[in-house]
Amino acid sequence: MNIGIFTEAYFPQISGVATLVDVLDKELTKLGHNVYIFTNYYPDTIDENKNVFRLPSIPFVFDKACRVGSFYSHKIMKEIKKIKLDVIHTHTEFSMGLFGRIVAKKLKIPIVHTYHTMYGDWIDSSIGKNPVGFVASNIISDISKKHCNFCYKIIAPSGKIKEVLEGYGIKKPIEIISNGVNLEPFIKANEEYDLEKIKKLKEELNININDKILLNLGRQSKEKSVDVIVRSLPELIKIRKDVKFVVIGDGPGKQDLEKLVKDLNLEKYVIFLGKRPRQDIEKFYKIADLFITASLFEVQPVTVIEAMAAKLPVMVKKDKAFEGVIEKDVTGFVFEKDEELPLILNQILDNKLLLNTISNNAFEKIGNFSSINFTKNVERVYFEAIKK
Repeated sequence: MNIGIFTEAYFPQISGVATLVDVLDKELTKLGHNVYIFTNYYPDTIDENKNVFRLPSIPFVFDKACRVGSFYSHKIMKEIKKIKLDVIHTHTEFSMGLFGRIVAKKLKIPIVHTYHTMYGDWIDSSIGKNPVGFVASNIISDISKKHCNFCYKIIAPSGKIKEVLEGYGIKKPIEIISNGVNLEPFIKANEEYDLEKIKKLKEELNININDKILLNLGRQSKEKSVDVIVRSLPELIKIRKDVKFVVIGDGPGKQDLEKLVKDLNLEKYVIFLGKRPRQDIEKFYKIADLFITASLFEVQPVTVIEAMAAKLPVMVKKDKAFEGVIEKDVTGFVFEKDEELPLILNQILDNKLLLNTISNNAFEKIGNFSSINFTKNVERVYFEAIKK
């Protein structure tokens, strides 16, 4: 097959969607397909992959690190006609998604869509629950409905997303296909990172070898609720001083987080490592004692699956996005109220037997989220769309 992936999230941007598109590209290519990626132009970006086509773009008003692309390019349309795509897979409902729909309609190509984002949560955190937010929410639901109802089938990474789409009134079939992760680097890291390597990396980061490390990794924005974890630290530190919170990632919320850390006098306990190359990520999972997220914005976070593959115990805030991934006190820890977090953390951080049991249980389940299983399920949807 010749497969066209249309996405606004792609390298050099670091995000779960960008990672997922990369996984699809690599695994579909291994299966013998030709993959072509249509995405936004980023200044100073040189693509080694000749099958990446970039449309003109401008910085996104709410987050300058992201860009919004043109919804059409006559030049790239000519290239698409030469390629003779068999199927189109969109990963956004906006400019690149619209371009995908134009191509699909004009060239009579079947189109599949993956719905990735909880826009309602993003609007609440970025714009607020006010008249402007209400209007924005209605506009996005209308755009989502129009885009999804144009497609052959919608892929939802979790039941949470499926419920949202059903609430929008989507008439087309919605299939849940869990996100896939290239597990190999994380499984390999389990063998490579012995105590000496972990000790050396901690020394490089000026972390005491005996400190307990909490890790959060991902795009730093308000809706990710990393501030919930930061606000829990003063109470935890009253009980124990051997805790460090390592935050990896960049985004529009990072400055606010740094200010919060300063206001709470937590500079000794919170380490911001910024954006790190994907190929270096696995080592940070290996130095941590617990991966933690308080986000209710997720659809099915790739970082949680990566942590499970790296045998790092995971703690999440209760949310439908984690159903089927985290089973409370079996494959991970779950908290419900922000104020209970310090006590729970203190109880589990010294319980090595419990942490090992949880991480081993989770590791046994990660095969369900492998990149090849994910890709074969998506490939099946492509074949269905072509035959219809």
